[in-house]
Amino acid sequence: MKKLLGIVVLGLIYCNIGYSDNIKLIDCTVKQAPKNTLNFSLNTKSKELSKFDDSGTFGNQKVNYNPGNNSYYTNLETLKHTKGKYKWIVYPDENSVKFEHYSKKEKFISESYWICKNKFVEIAEKPKKQEPKDNDIDYLEILLNNEIVLSEGGKKHTMQFFPNGKMNATYANGETDNDITWVQIDNNGNFEFIYPKGSRFPKTYEKVDFDKMIWHAWGIDIVKKKI
Repeated sequence: MKKLLGIVVLGLIYCNIGYSDNIKLIDCTVKQAPKNTLNFSLNTKSKELSKFDDSGTFGNQKVNYNPGNNSYYTNLETLKHTKGKYKWIVYPDENSVKFEHYSKKEKFISESYWICKNKFVEIAEKPKKQEPKDNDIDYLEILLNNEIVLSEGGKKHTMQFFPNGKMNATYANGETDNDITWVQIDNNGNFEFIYPKGSRFPKTYEKVDFDKMIWHAWGIDIVKKKI
C-alpha cells in the first residue's frame, strides 16, 4: 500500500510541474550580504534556470529535477575568477535558492541560502483533447483498406477499390462490373466512376455516406443505375 501511495504522490508531482512552466523568485537576498538582491527564473519545461536584474537576464544554466524534495539543481560549474566550483539548488516550495561552493577537486566548502520575498508561477494551459472532425476522415484510406458493402434503395452492393485507380463492383442481383476507373473528387465521399467501354452508361458521379454506409448517385452524366 505504501508503495502504491508513493507512485500516486510522484505522479501528482510530475503532473503539477508539467504545466507550471515558469516559476519566478523575486527579491532574493542572502544573509551574508543583505543589500545584494537576485531574481531567479526557473523554466520547468525546458529545465533552465536564469538569474536576472533590472538590466536584463544573465547566467542561463540547465537544471536537473530531484523528485525527492521537489528541487532543481545545476551541475557543478567553474567560478570565473577562482579555481573553485559551484552549483545552484532551487526549492520552489520554500521560496529559496541555495548556493554551494566547492573546491577545484569538487570538495564541498560552504553554502549560502537566498531567501526570496515573492514568487510568481506562470501555469501553462493543459492541452485540450482534439475531437476528430467530420472532414478529417480519410475516406480514401477507408476505401483502399476494406471491402465496402453499401446500401442503395435497400439493396446491398459490394465494392472493392484498388490503389491503381481501378474498382470491382458486385451488385445485389449478382451482376458485376470490373475494371471500373475511379477518381476521388474530394474528401467528402464524392467520386467519379468511369465504366469500361460497352457499359450501359459511361460515367457516373457518386457519393458514399460512410456514417450510414449508403451509396447514391448524382450528376448529369447518369443514364440509368445498373442494379
